[in-house]
Amino acid sequence: MLFSATMPEPIVMLARRFLRHPVSIHAGHTAETGPSPQTKQLAYRTHSMNKAEVVARVLQARERGLTMIFTRTKRAADRLAEDLDFRGFAVAAVHGDLGQGARERALRAFRVGKIDTLVATDVAARGLDVTGVTHVINYDCPEDQDTYTHRIGRTGRAGATGVAVTFVDWDDMPRWVIIDKTLGLDNPSPPETYHTSPWLYEDLDIPTDITGTLPTASRTRAGLAAEIEEDLGGGRRRGPGGRPERPARGRSSSPAPRGRRGGSDGLADET
Repeated sequence: MLFSATMPEPIVMLARRFLRHPVSIHAGHTAETGPSPQTKQLAYRTHSMNKAEVVARVLQARERGLTMIFTRTKRAADRLAEDLDFRGFAVAAVHGDLGQGARERALRAFRVGKIDTLVATDVAARGLDVTGVTHVINYDCPEDQDTYTHRIGRTGRAGATGVAVTFVDWDDMPRWVIIDKTLGLDNPSPPETYHTSPWLYEDLDIPTDITGTLPTASRTRAGLAAEIEEDLGGGRRRGPGGRPERPARGRSSSPAPRGRRGGSDGLADET
Protein backbone atom coordinates (compact mmCIF):
# COMPACT_ATOMS: atom_id res chain seq x y z
CA MET A 1 0.00 0.00 0.00
CA LEU A 2 1.10 3.56 -0.64
CA PHE A 3 -0.10 6.54 1.41
CA SER A 4 0.27 10.15 0.29
CA ALA A 5 -1.16 13.43 1.55
CA THR A 6 -1.58 14.53 -2.07
CA MET A 7 -1.48 12.64 -5.36
CA PRO A 8 0.45 14.70 -7.91
CA GLU A 9 1.55 13.09 -11.16
CA PRO A 10 4.97 11.84 -9.87
CA ILE A 11 3.25 10.01 -7.01
CA VAL A 12 0.69 8.48 -9.36
CA MET A 13 3.51 7.24 -11.61
CA LEU A 14 5.29 5.81 -8.57
CA ALA A 15 2.16 3.89 -7.56
CA ARG A 16 1.70 2.49 -11.06
CA ARG A 17 5.32 1.37 -11.15
CA PHE A 18 5.41 -0.59 -7.90
CA LEU A 19 1.77 -1.60 -7.30
CA ARG A 20 -0.10 -4.26 -9.23
CA HIS A 21 -3.69 -3.37 -10.16
CA PRO A 22 -3.91 -0.56 -7.56
CA VAL A 23 -7.19 0.87 -6.32
CA SER A 24 -7.16 4.54 -5.33
CA ILE A 25 -9.07 5.60 -2.22
CA HIS A 26 -9.38 9.33 -1.58
CA ALA A 27 -10.31 10.77 1.82
CA GLY A 28 -10.97 14.49 1.66
CA HIS A 29 -13.41 17.24 2.48
CA THR A 30 -15.76 19.41 0.51
CA ALA A 31 -17.17 22.87 1.01
CA GLU A 32 -20.31 21.22 2.36
CA THR A 33 -18.48 19.49 5.20
CA GLY A 34 -16.45 22.56 6.17
CA PRO A 35 -14.53 23.03 9.40
CA SER A 36 -15.44 21.30 12.64
CA PRO A 37 -18.53 22.78 14.33
CA GLN A 38 -16.56 22.51 17.58
CA THR A 39 -14.20 25.25 16.40
CA LYS A 40 -14.99 28.85 17.26
CA GLN A 41 -14.08 30.93 14.21
CA LEU A 42 -13.13 34.58 14.56
CA ALA A 43 -11.84 37.09 12.02
CA TYR A 44 -10.38 40.54 12.56
CA ARG A 45 -9.27 43.21 10.14
CA THR A 46 -5.76 43.98 11.35
CA HIS A 47 -2.90 46.19 10.29
CA SER A 48 0.35 44.42 9.39
CA MET A 49 2.30 46.57 11.86
CA ASN A 50 0.03 45.54 14.74
CA LYS A 51 -0.35 41.81 14.10
CA ALA A 52 2.49 40.74 16.40
CA GLU A 53 1.01 42.76 19.26
CA VAL A 54 -2.37 41.10 18.75
CA VAL A 55 -0.77 37.65 18.62
CA ALA A 56 1.06 38.32 21.90
CA ARG A 57 -2.31 38.98 23.55
CA VAL A 58 -4.03 35.95 22.00
CA LEU A 59 -1.24 33.71 23.28
CA GLN A 60 -2.08 34.81 26.83
CA ALA A 61 -5.75 33.82 26.61
CA ARG A 62 -7.11 31.73 29.44
CA GLU A 63 -7.22 27.96 28.80
CA ARG A 64 -4.90 28.24 25.82
CA GLY A 65 -2.96 25.09 25.02
CA LEU A 66 -0.80 24.26 22.02
CA THR A 67 -1.11 26.87 19.29
CA MET A 68 -0.28 26.84 15.59
CA ILE A 69 0.28 30.09 13.68
CA PHE A 70 0.26 30.07 9.88
CA THR A 71 2.15 32.56 7.73
CA ARG A 72 2.29 32.97 3.98
CA THR A 73 6.09 33.05 3.63
CA LYS A 74 9.10 31.42 5.26
CA ARG A 75 10.63 34.79 6.06
CA ALA A 76 7.47 35.86 7.88
CA ALA A 77 7.52 32.64 9.91
CA ASP A 78 11.12 33.22 11.02
CA ARG A 79 10.52 36.87 11.79
CA LEU A 80 7.39 36.19 13.87
CA ALA A 81 9.05 33.31 15.75
CA GLU A 82 12.01 35.55 16.65
CA ASP A 83 9.65 38.30 17.81
CA LEU A 84 7.63 35.95 20.02
CA ASP A 85 10.79 34.36 21.43
CA PHE A 86 12.03 37.83 22.39
CA ARG A 87 8.70 38.41 24.15
CA GLY A 88 9.21 35.30 26.28
CA PHE A 89 7.05 32.71 24.52
CA ALA A 90 8.21 29.13 23.93
CA VAL A 91 8.08 29.08 20.14
CA ALA A 92 9.68 27.52 17.07
CA ALA A 93 9.32 27.97 13.31
CA VAL A 94 8.81 25.19 10.76
CA HIS A 95 9.15 25.76 7.01
CA GLY A 96 10.74 24.33 3.88
CA ASP A 97 14.11 26.04 4.30
CA LEU A 98 14.85 24.09 7.48
CA GLY A 99 16.61 20.75 7.31
CA GLN A 100 14.73 17.57 8.16
CA GLY A 101 16.50 17.30 11.50
CA ALA A 102 15.54 20.86 12.50
CA ARG A 103 11.91 20.31 11.50
CA GLU A 104 11.68 17.04 13.43
CA ARG A 105 13.27 18.70 16.45
CA ALA A 106 10.68 21.50 16.45
CA LEU A 107 7.78 19.08 16.02
CA ARG A 108 9.00 16.82 18.83
CA ALA A 109 9.34 19.79 21.15
CA PHE A 110 5.82 20.89 20.18
CA ARG A 111 4.25 17.46 20.70
CA VAL A 112 5.76 16.92 24.15
CA GLY A 113 5.07 20.48 25.31
CA LYS A 114 8.59 21.90 25.53
CA ILE A 115 7.22 24.64 23.31
CA ASP A 116 3.56 25.55 23.00
CA THR A 117 3.61 27.73 19.87
CA LEU A 118 4.54 26.60 16.38
CA VAL A 119 4.83 29.09 13.51
CA ALA A 120 4.54 27.31 10.17
CA THR A 121 3.95 27.78 6.47
CA ASP A 122 1.29 25.80 4.64
CA VAL A 123 3.78 23.49 2.92
CA ALA A 124 5.51 22.52 6.17
CA ALA A 125 2.23 22.01 8.02
CA ARG A 126 0.72 19.54 5.53
CA GLY A 127 -0.11 16.23 7.14
CA LEU A 128 0.64 17.28 10.71
CA ASP A 129 -1.50 15.62 13.34
CA VAL A 130 -0.77 16.97 16.82
CA THR A 131 -3.24 16.41 19.64
CA GLY A 132 -4.02 19.15 22.11
CA VAL A 133 -3.97 22.09 19.68
CA THR A 134 -6.49 24.53 21.15
CA HIS A 135 -5.83 27.62 19.01
CA VAL A 136 -4.98 28.26 15.38
CA ILE A 137 -4.03 31.74 14.19
CA ASN A 138 -4.03 32.65 10.51
CA TYR A 139 -1.38 35.36 10.72
CA ASP A 140 -1.80 35.87 6.98
CA CYS A 141 -5.17 35.43 5.34
CA PRO A 142 -5.41 32.04 3.53
CA GLU A 143 -5.33 32.00 -0.26
CA ASP A 144 -8.63 30.12 -0.61
CA GLN A 145 -11.31 28.24 1.29
CA ASP A 146 -9.48 24.90 1.07
CA THR A 147 -6.36 26.36 2.67
CA TYR A 148 -8.52 27.98 5.35
CA THR A 149 -10.25 24.68 6.14
CA HIS A 150 -6.98 22.78 6.26
CA ARG A 151 -5.35 25.30 8.58
CA ILE A 152 -8.09 25.54 11.16
CA GLY A 153 -8.62 21.79 10.97
CA ARG A 154 -5.51 21.45 13.17
CA THR A 155 -7.80 22.26 16.13
CA GLY A 156 -11.24 21.07 17.15
CA ARG A 157 -10.31 17.45 16.38
CA ALA A 158 -11.83 14.23 17.70
CA GLY A 159 -14.69 16.01 19.44
CA ALA A 160 -12.49 18.59 21.17
CA THR A 161 -13.23 22.30 21.04
CA GLY A 162 -10.93 24.81 19.40
CA VAL A 163 -10.48 28.46 18.48
CA ALA A 164 -9.46 29.74 15.05
CA VAL A 165 -8.47 33.39 14.60
CA THR A 166 -7.90 34.89 11.14
CA PHE A 167 -6.19 38.21 10.49
CA VAL A 168 -7.47 39.98 7.38
CA ASP A 169 -5.43 42.88 6.08
CA TRP A 170 -7.04 45.53 3.91
CA ASP A 171 -5.48 44.00 0.79
CA ASP A 172 -6.93 40.61 1.72
CA MET A 173 -10.57 41.70 1.79
CA PRO A 174 -11.52 40.48 -1.73
CA ARG A 175 -10.03 37.07 -0.95
CA TRP A 176 -11.68 36.90 2.45
CA VAL A 177 -15.12 37.77 1.03
CA ILE A 178 -14.90 34.73 -1.26
CA ILE A 179 -13.81 32.45 1.60
CA ASP A 180 -16.57 33.79 3.83
CA LYS A 181 -19.25 33.34 1.19
CA THR A 182 -18.11 29.85 0.14
CA LEU A 183 -17.97 28.50 3.69
CA GLY A 184 -20.99 30.44 4.94
CA LEU A 185 -19.15 32.11 7.81
CA ASP A 186 -21.46 35.12 7.79
CA ASN A 187 -18.61 37.52 8.53
CA PRO A 188 -17.80 39.32 5.25
CA SER A 189 -16.61 42.52 6.98
CA PRO A 190 -14.43 41.66 10.01
CA PRO A 191 -14.18 44.47 12.58
CA GLU A 192 -11.08 46.67 12.46
CA THR A 193 -9.13 45.42 15.45
CA TYR A 194 -5.98 46.42 17.32
CA HIS A 195 -4.31 45.05 20.45
CA THR A 196 -6.23 47.67 22.45
CA SER A 197 -9.69 46.74 21.11
CA PRO A 198 -11.91 45.60 24.01
CA TRP A 199 -13.80 42.97 21.97
CA LEU A 200 -10.54 41.12 21.32
CA TYR A 201 -10.21 40.42 25.03
CA GLU A 202 -13.89 39.52 25.37
CA ASP A 203 -14.00 37.16 22.38
CA LEU A 204 -10.92 35.20 23.41
CA ASP A 205 -11.15 35.43 27.20
CA ILE A 206 -7.89 37.37 27.55
CA PRO A 207 -7.03 39.07 30.86
CA THR A 208 -7.21 42.84 30.45
CA ASP A 209 -4.14 43.59 32.57
CA ILE A 210 -1.56 41.85 30.37
CA THR A 211 1.09 43.39 28.12
CA GLY A 212 2.76 42.25 24.92
CA THR A 213 5.43 40.37 26.90
CA LEU A 214 4.90 37.09 28.73
CA PRO A 215 5.54 37.55 32.47
CA THR A 216 8.62 35.80 33.79
CA ALA A 217 6.53 33.72 36.19
CA SER A 218 4.56 32.29 33.26
CA ARG A 219 7.64 31.13 31.34
CA THR A 220 7.45 27.54 32.56
CA ARG A 221 8.21 25.57 29.38
CA ALA A 222 11.68 24.23 28.63
CA GLY A 223 11.85 25.76 25.16
CA LEU A 224 13.30 24.54 21.88
CA ALA A 225 16.87 24.58 23.23
CA ALA A 226 15.97 21.65 25.51
CA GLU A 227 15.23 19.38 22.54
CA ILE A 228 18.14 17.53 20.94
CA GLU A 229 18.48 17.83 17.18
CA GLU A 230 19.45 14.72 15.28
CA ASP A 231 21.43 14.92 12.06
CA LEU A 232 19.28 12.77 9.79
CA GLY A 233 21.89 13.01 7.07
CA GLY A 234 24.18 10.57 8.90
CA GLY A 235 26.26 13.09 10.86
CA ARG A 236 26.63 13.56 14.57
CA ARG A 237 23.80 14.18 16.97
CA ARG A 238 23.32 17.74 18.05
CA GLY A 239 22.86 18.72 21.65
CA PRO A 240 20.80 21.53 23.16
CA GLY A 241 21.24 24.73 21.21
CA GLY A 242 22.04 22.83 18.01
CA ARG A 243 25.76 22.31 18.83
CA PRO A 244 27.31 19.05 17.59
CA GLU A 245 28.17 16.64 20.38
CA ARG A 246 31.89 15.98 20.88
CA PRO A 247 33.12 12.49 19.94
CA ALA A 248 34.35 10.24 22.74
CA ARG A 249 38.02 10.46 23.72
CA GLY A 250 40.29 8.16 21.84
CA ARG A 251 38.03 8.19 18.79
CA SER A 252 38.31 10.33 15.75
CA SER A 253 35.20 11.77 14.16
CA SER A 254 36.87 11.65 10.72
CA PRO A 255 39.79 9.78 9.16
CA ALA A 256 43.20 11.37 9.55
CA PRO A 257 44.37 13.38 6.54
CA ARG A 258 46.75 11.54 4.26
CA GLY A 259 48.92 14.59 3.76
CA ARG A 260 48.86 18.17 2.63
CA ARG A 261 50.28 19.87 -0.35
CA GLY A 262 51.33 23.44 0.05
CA GLY A 263 54.09 25.97 0.18
CA SER A 264 56.30 27.10 2.99
CA ASP A 265 53.41 28.83 4.74
CA GLY A 266 51.92 25.45 5.63
CA LEU A 267 48.52 26.16 4.00
CA ALA A 268 46.98 23.35 1.98
CA ASP A 269 46.20 23.94 -1.68
CA GLU A 270 42.50 23.86 -2.56
CA THR A 271 41.46 21.39 -5.24
